[in-house]
Amino acid sequence: MASAATAGASLAQSYSNPMPFSTPSKHRHPLSASHLGAPPSIPDALGRSGISTEATRARLASFQVTLDHFINEERDKIARRKAEHAKAVAEGKENTAKLSAEIEVCKKREAEVVHDIERERQELSEVKATISDLNKQMRSLSTTRESLIAEIEDYRDRIAKKRALKDQEKKLLDCQASRNAPELAFFEQKLALKLRSERQDFLTVTFTHIDDREYARSFLVEIDLRQHDYANTAPSLLAALNRTRGFYMFLKQLRAAFKDLVECEKGA
Repeated sequence: MASAATAGASLAQSYSNPMPFSTPSKHRHPLSASHLGAPPSIPDALGRSGISTEATRARLASFQVTLDHFINEERDKIARRKAEHAKAVAEGKENTAKLSAEIEVCKKREAEVVHDIERERQELSEVKATISDLNKQMRSLSTTRESLIAEIEDYRDRIAKKRALKDQEKKLLDCQASRNAPELAFFEQKLALKLRSERQDFLTVTFTHIDDREYARSFLVEIDLRQHDYANTAPSLLAALNRTRGFYMFLKQLRAAFKDLVECEKGA
Protein backbone atom coordinates (compact mmCIF):
# COMPACT_ATOMS: atom_id res chain seq x y z
CA MET A 1 0.00 0.00 0.00
CA ALA A 2 2.84 2.45 0.79
CA SER A 3 4.49 1.74 -2.58
CA ALA A 4 1.23 2.55 -4.37
CA ALA A 5 1.04 5.85 -2.47
CA THR A 6 4.58 6.74 -3.47
CA ALA A 7 3.91 5.92 -7.16
CA GLY A 8 0.70 7.96 -7.12
CA ALA A 9 2.49 10.95 -5.56
CA SER A 10 5.36 10.89 -8.10
CA LEU A 11 2.97 10.74 -11.08
CA ALA A 12 0.93 13.64 -9.70
CA GLN A 13 3.68 16.29 -9.91
CA SER A 14 3.14 17.51 -13.52
CA TYR A 15 -0.54 17.17 -14.46
CA SER A 16 -3.85 19.12 -14.28
CA ASN A 17 -7.72 19.03 -14.82
CA PRO A 18 -9.87 16.64 -12.75
CA MET A 19 -11.97 13.79 -14.19
CA PRO A 20 -15.25 12.50 -12.72
CA PHE A 21 -16.14 9.06 -11.34
CA SER A 22 -16.61 6.38 -13.99
CA THR A 23 -20.19 5.65 -15.17
CA PRO A 24 -21.68 2.69 -13.27
CA SER A 25 -22.40 -0.63 -14.98
CA LYS A 26 -24.83 -3.41 -14.11
CA HIS A 27 -24.63 -4.69 -10.49
CA ARG A 28 -22.27 -1.85 -9.60
CA HIS A 29 -22.62 1.23 -7.51
CA PRO A 30 -23.11 4.60 -9.39
CA LEU A 31 -19.57 5.55 -8.36
CA SER A 32 -18.13 2.41 -10.00
CA ALA A 33 -16.73 1.50 -13.44
CA SER A 34 -15.38 -1.66 -15.09
CA HIS A 35 -12.03 -3.14 -14.13
CA LEU A 36 -9.17 -1.49 -15.93
CA GLY A 37 -6.10 -2.94 -17.68
CA ALA A 38 -2.68 -3.66 -16.27
CA PRO A 39 -0.57 -0.72 -15.10
CA PRO A 40 2.10 0.62 -17.49
CA SER A 41 5.45 -1.11 -17.16
CA ILE A 42 8.36 0.58 -15.46
CA PRO A 43 10.48 0.46 -18.68
CA ASP A 44 7.72 2.37 -20.45
CA ALA A 45 7.80 5.01 -17.70
CA LEU A 46 11.59 5.19 -18.07
CA GLY A 47 11.17 5.58 -21.83
CA ARG A 48 9.01 8.63 -21.29
CA SER A 49 11.71 10.29 -19.17
CA GLY A 50 14.75 9.03 -21.02
CA ILE A 51 16.72 10.37 -23.92
CA SER A 52 15.58 9.76 -27.48
CA THR A 53 18.53 8.10 -29.24
CA GLU A 54 16.63 7.72 -32.56
CA ALA A 55 16.01 11.50 -32.69
CA THR A 56 19.71 12.13 -32.07
CA ARG A 57 20.66 9.73 -34.89
CA ALA A 58 18.23 11.44 -37.26
CA ARG A 59 19.74 14.85 -36.47
CA LEU A 60 23.29 13.53 -36.98
CA ALA A 61 22.32 11.89 -40.30
CA SER A 62 20.71 15.13 -41.51
CA PHE A 63 23.78 17.09 -40.47
CA GLN A 64 26.09 14.63 -42.29
CA VAL A 65 24.06 14.94 -45.52
CA THR A 66 24.24 18.75 -45.32
CA LEU A 67 28.01 18.64 -44.69
CA ASP A 68 28.63 16.27 -47.61
CA HIS A 69 26.56 18.46 -49.92
CA PHE A 70 28.54 21.55 -48.88
CA ILE A 71 31.91 19.82 -49.39
CA ASN A 72 30.89 18.57 -52.85
CA GLU A 73 29.83 22.06 -53.87
CA GLU A 74 33.14 23.52 -52.73
CA ARG A 75 35.06 20.84 -54.58
CA ASP A 76 33.14 21.61 -57.77
CA LYS A 77 33.90 25.32 -57.36
CA ILE A 78 37.61 24.61 -56.92
CA ALA A 79 37.65 22.37 -59.99
CA ARG A 80 35.95 25.03 -62.09
CA ARG A 81 38.33 27.70 -60.90
CA LYS A 82 41.34 25.49 -61.66
CA ALA A 83 40.03 24.94 -65.17
CA GLU A 84 39.52 28.65 -65.64
CA HIS A 85 43.04 29.29 -64.39
CA ALA A 86 44.53 26.72 -66.79
CA LYS A 87 42.60 28.28 -69.63
CA ALA A 88 43.83 31.76 -68.67
CA VAL A 89 47.43 30.55 -68.51
CA ALA A 90 47.10 28.94 -71.91
CA GLU A 91 45.64 32.11 -73.32
CA GLY A 92 48.50 34.08 -71.76
CA LYS A 93 51.09 31.87 -73.42
CA GLU A 94 49.34 32.20 -76.78
CA ASN A 95 49.20 35.97 -76.45
CA THR A 96 52.87 36.08 -75.49
CA ALA A 97 53.80 34.13 -78.59
CA LYS A 98 51.75 36.46 -80.77
CA LEU A 99 53.30 39.49 -79.13
CA SER A 100 56.80 38.11 -79.70
CA ALA A 101 56.01 37.59 -83.36
CA GLU A 102 54.59 41.08 -83.66
CA ILE A 103 57.74 42.52 -82.00
CA GLU A 104 59.90 40.86 -84.66
CA VAL A 105 57.65 42.05 -87.49
CA CYS A 106 56.86 45.54 -86.29
CA LYS A 107 59.37 47.32 -84.03
CA LYS A 108 57.27 50.44 -83.94
CA ARG A 109 54.65 48.69 -81.86
CA GLU A 110 57.24 47.85 -79.25
CA ALA A 111 55.76 50.26 -76.71
CA GLU A 112 52.31 48.78 -77.15
CA VAL A 113 53.66 45.25 -76.91
CA VAL A 114 55.52 46.10 -73.67
CA HIS A 115 52.32 47.54 -72.29
CA ASP A 116 50.40 44.41 -73.19
CA ILE A 117 53.04 42.21 -71.60
CA GLU A 118 52.84 44.23 -68.39
CA ARG A 119 49.09 43.82 -68.41
CA GLU A 120 49.43 40.08 -68.84
CA ARG A 121 51.89 39.94 -65.96
CA GLN A 122 49.44 41.75 -63.77
CA GLU A 123 46.67 39.32 -64.71
CA LEU A 124 48.97 36.40 -64.00
CA SER A 125 49.75 37.87 -60.58
CA GLU A 126 46.04 38.15 -59.87
CA VAL A 127 45.49 34.57 -60.97
CA LYS A 128 48.28 33.41 -58.68
CA ALA A 129 46.73 35.36 -55.83
CA THR A 130 43.41 33.71 -56.58
CA ILE A 131 45.02 30.29 -56.58
CA SER A 132 46.67 31.06 -53.25
CA ASP A 133 43.32 32.05 -51.77
CA LEU A 134 41.71 28.89 -53.08
CA ASN A 135 44.47 26.80 -51.56
CA LYS A 136 43.91 28.51 -48.21
CA GLN A 137 40.19 27.84 -48.45
CA MET A 138 40.83 24.20 -49.30
CA ARG A 139 43.13 23.81 -46.27
CA SER A 140 40.55 25.51 -44.07
CA LEU A 141 37.81 23.19 -45.32
CA SER A 142 40.03 20.20 -44.72
CA THR A 143 40.66 21.32 -41.14
CA THR A 144 36.95 21.92 -40.59
CA ARG A 145 36.11 18.50 -41.98
CA GLU A 146 38.58 16.79 -39.65
CA SER A 147 37.15 18.71 -36.71
CA LEU A 148 33.60 17.68 -37.64
CA ILE A 149 34.63 14.06 -38.03
CA ALA A 150 36.20 14.15 -34.55
CA GLU A 151 33.04 15.73 -33.14
CA ILE A 152 30.87 13.05 -34.75
CA GLU A 153 33.04 10.33 -33.26
CA ASP A 154 32.71 11.99 -29.86
CA TYR A 155 28.91 11.98 -30.20
CA ARG A 156 28.99 8.34 -31.18
CA ASP A 157 30.99 7.48 -28.06
CA ARG A 158 28.55 9.42 -25.88
CA ILE A 159 25.56 7.69 -27.44
CA ALA A 160 27.18 4.28 -26.98
CA LYS A 161 27.83 5.00 -23.29
CA LYS A 162 24.29 6.28 -22.74
CA ARG A 163 22.86 3.25 -24.51
CA ALA A 164 24.90 0.92 -22.33
CA LEU A 165 23.76 2.75 -19.19
CA LYS A 166 20.15 2.64 -20.33
CA ASP A 167 20.37 -1.10 -21.04
CA GLN A 168 21.78 -1.67 -17.57
CA GLU A 169 18.99 0.37 -15.98
CA LYS A 170 16.40 -1.55 -18.00
CA LYS A 171 17.77 -4.85 -16.74
CA LEU A 172 17.53 -3.63 -13.16
CA LEU A 173 13.98 -2.38 -13.68
CA ASP A 174 12.93 -5.64 -15.35
CA CYS A 175 14.36 -7.55 -12.43
CA GLN A 176 12.44 -5.38 -9.96
CA ALA A 177 9.26 -5.65 -12.02
CA SER A 178 9.47 -9.45 -11.93
CA ARG A 179 9.52 -9.21 -8.13
CA ASN A 180 6.73 -6.64 -7.90
CA ALA A 181 4.14 -8.66 -9.85
CA PRO A 182 3.84 -11.57 -7.34
CA GLU A 183 3.75 -9.16 -4.40
CA LEU A 184 0.99 -7.12 -6.07
CA ALA A 185 -1.08 -10.24 -6.77
CA PHE A 186 -0.71 -11.34 -3.13
CA PHE A 187 -1.89 -8.01 -1.69
CA GLU A 188 -4.76 -7.73 -4.17
CA GLN A 189 -6.03 -11.13 -3.10
CA LYS A 190 -5.62 -10.52 0.62
CA LEU A 191 -6.98 -6.96 0.65
CA ALA A 192 -9.71 -7.41 -2.00
CA LEU A 193 -8.25 -4.30 -3.61
CA LYS A 194 -6.96 -3.55 -7.10
CA LEU A 195 -5.07 -0.52 -8.37
CA ARG A 196 -5.11 -0.06 -12.13
CA SER A 197 -4.29 2.69 -14.64
CA GLU A 198 -5.96 2.14 -18.01
CA ARG A 199 -5.54 5.79 -19.00
CA GLN A 200 -2.34 7.73 -18.54
CA ASP A 201 -2.28 9.80 -15.32
CA PHE A 202 -5.53 8.29 -13.98
CA LEU A 203 -5.59 5.74 -11.14
CA THR A 204 -8.60 3.49 -10.56
CA VAL A 205 -9.11 2.02 -7.07
CA THR A 206 -11.43 -1.03 -7.05
CA PHE A 207 -12.80 -2.78 -3.91
CA THR A 208 -14.64 -6.08 -3.57
CA HIS A 209 -15.97 -8.02 -0.53
CA ILE A 210 -17.84 -4.94 0.69
CA ASP A 211 -21.45 -6.00 0.04
CA ASP A 212 -22.09 -9.24 1.95
CA ARG A 213 -25.00 -9.89 -0.38
CA GLU A 214 -22.63 -10.07 -3.34
CA TYR A 215 -18.92 -10.26 -2.49
CA ALA A 216 -17.89 -10.07 -6.13
CA ARG A 217 -19.59 -6.69 -6.56
CA SER A 218 -17.06 -4.00 -7.48
CA PHE A 219 -16.85 -0.53 -5.97
CA LEU A 220 -14.38 1.76 -7.67
CA VAL A 221 -13.31 5.37 -8.01
CA GLU A 222 -11.03 6.97 -10.61
CA ILE A 223 -8.52 9.59 -9.40
CA ASP A 224 -7.06 12.29 -11.63
CA LEU A 225 -3.28 12.49 -11.01
CA ARG A 226 -2.44 15.23 -13.53
CA GLN A 227 -1.91 17.94 -10.94
CA HIS A 228 -0.40 18.24 -7.48
CA ASP A 229 -3.81 18.01 -5.74
CA TYR A 230 -5.58 14.83 -6.77
CA ALA A 231 -9.17 15.23 -7.96
CA ASN A 232 -12.43 13.44 -8.78
CA THR A 233 -16.14 14.20 -8.50
CA ALA A 234 -16.07 13.81 -4.70
CA PRO A 235 -13.24 16.11 -3.58
CA SER A 236 -14.13 15.67 0.09
CA LEU A 237 -12.82 12.10 -0.11
CA LEU A 238 -9.46 13.37 -1.31
CA ALA A 239 -9.05 16.33 1.04
CA ALA A 240 -7.07 14.37 3.62
CA LEU A 241 -5.01 12.64 0.92
CA ASN A 242 -4.05 15.95 -0.69
CA ARG A 243 -3.15 17.36 2.71
CA THR A 244 -1.21 14.45 4.23
CA ARG A 245 -0.37 12.25 1.20
CA GLY A 246 -1.39 9.30 3.41
CA PHE A 247 -2.54 6.88 0.71
CA TYR A 248 -3.06 3.99 3.15
CA MET A 249 -5.43 6.04 5.32
CA PHE A 250 -7.22 7.24 2.17
CA LEU A 251 -7.91 3.62 1.13
CA LYS A 252 -9.29 2.79 4.58
CA GLN A 253 -11.60 5.83 4.48
CA LEU A 254 -12.69 5.01 0.94
CA ARG A 255 -13.59 1.41 1.85
CA ALA A 256 -15.49 2.67 4.89
CA ALA A 257 -17.41 5.11 2.70
CA PHE A 258 -18.43 2.30 0.35
CA LYS A 259 -19.50 0.16 3.29
CA ASP A 260 -21.66 3.00 4.63
CA LEU A 261 -23.20 3.31 1.20
CA VAL A 262 -24.11 -0.39 1.18
CA GLU A 263 -25.66 -0.06 4.62
CA CYS A 264 -27.76 2.84 3.33
CA GLU A 265 -28.92 0.63 0.44
CA LYS A 266 -29.93 -2.10 2.85
CA GLY A 267 -31.91 0.33 4.99
CA ALA A 268 -33.72 1.88 2.02
